[in-house]
Amino acid sequence: MLQSACDIQVERAMHSFKSQRQFDNIFRRIQHSSSLTQKTLSTTSNNLIQSDLSSSDKIDPRELDDFLAEVTLINASCELYIRFIRRRLNADCEAAYPLVNEIKTDECSKQLKEIERFINRSGLSRILHEFINQYITIEDYFMRESVYKAILIDSPNMVDDVFFILRKCLK
Repeated sequence: MLQSACDIQVERAMHSFKSQRQFDNIFRRIQHSSSLTQKTLSTTSNNLIQSDLSSSDKIDPRELDDFLAEVTLINASCELYIRFIRRRLNADCEAAYPLVNEIKTDECSKQLKEIERFINRSGLSRILHEFINQYITIEDYFMRESVYKAILIDSPNMVDDVFFILRKCLK
């Protein structure tokens, strides 16, 4: 009962975030851009040539930086809550079914599996899974476009710039 109330609140919060930050619009634009743009590396005159999309149709990766940080914080908060619930439910289960000769009983093992199934099938897990799948697509776009821009600038610090971008995306 408590988890269903939590699921409803999470759904409301995610809907609010997505509408205020135009998450679905950004995601669709990036999907569209990614499907149209298959970057072609051409070594003509040592320049990179990008085909299929004009730069005006694309989202500037700098616009996504703060947006991705917010999405990461939302994900971290949800994961923290899920770990808390899992830890509490597991502790309650282990207290209800004490160890026999320092081994978990079959009933305890069944309950622990049921707890995992419950958590994995919750609305929170489902919503978070969908959210993270979209986040991965956006983060991939951010990384590819940022690296592409760093290469286009062709500064003496290009390698440092690319490594900075990769480190940022890995955090």
